[in-house]
Amino acid sequence: MVMPQIWLEGKMIQFQQIIYFLKIAELRSINKAAAKLYVSQPSLGQSIKNLEDELNIRLFRRSNKGVVLTEDGKRFLQYAERIADQMELIEGLAREKRENRLSVALYPMVSTAKLIADFYEKEKENPIEIFADEYRLSKVIDLVYTSAAELGIIQVNMGQRKEFFRELKKKSLDYAYIQRGTWHIIVDKSHPLAGRKEIYMEELRKYPIIRARDDLYSGLSCHIKVEDYRWGDFEKIFFANDGLTRLALLKSTGAFLTCPTWCLNDYLEYEVSVLELKGSDLDTELGWICRKKEDLTRNARRFIEIVQEYFRSVPE
Repeated sequence: MVMPQIWLEGKMIQFQQIIYFLKIAELRSINKAAAKLYVSQPSLGQSIKNLEDELNIRLFRRSNKGVVLTEDGKRFLQYAERIADQMELIEGLAREKRENRLSVALYPMVSTAKLIADFYEKEKENPIEIFADEYRLSKVIDLVYTSAAELGIIQVNMGQRKEFFRELKKKSLDYAYIQRGTWHIIVDKSHPLAGRKEIYMEELRKYPIIRARDDLYSGLSCHIKVEDYRWGDFEKIFFANDGLTRLALLKSTGAFLTCPTWCLNDYLEYEVSVLELKGSDLDTELGWICRKKEDLTRNARRFIEIVQEYFRSVPE
């Protein structure tokens, strides 16, 4: 997170430096302040020195019992306390706005509209702004990491897991498991394959495939083989990132798409045929991600409850 910068009498300082200064002034000890702030003593001392250099004044004087404010430090304390009070008011407004919002990035799936509608139905008596968009896995991770989305609903398969968890650790994101399943093939009722119970990869290759746009993780999946064929070997491909567009293409083009177990019931409402892909043992997981050490809003927690209740009723 980038800390706010503050102009004070023509000098630019970091708000973090204000926090550090106030804690040292309160405890009269750099050691104690460092422990309370969870920073190292050298780092804290350097931050205060940088602040003194920027302001061209000395804020503290060392004594046998710790540190005491200089006369300049006492005057600066009055400024710092007012700044901290104003920032608390601003942060309060931001928290209030955040509590009235649901911001979620989702892996493309046909169930998205139902989940959002269910959430709205339960919250429609309250002020609410809902931001819900569908993206590939790497984009969902980035949006949560940069705070553009509070939650990410993701789908990850066994070929992606190693890189996925490495990225989560790097970006300090938490993951929670919801459901596990396998891939199935979905075609329209008018498709030549409709009505069959199972299909082999070799038979699928002559039909167009509908899939979300490529990213790092889709590249990992493209090399996975079913029998002797890779998912990246298809010559006719529709790229579409939202579930309803993919459904419309399914109904009008003679293409097929893959679907995890937990979404099958939603597709069956649209007069499609589900086929088992023979020779495929590719497990995939549904889960959600969020930033570590950050409390979720009530809306985010409520949405997670809805997603978990919706998908955990589906047998694995």
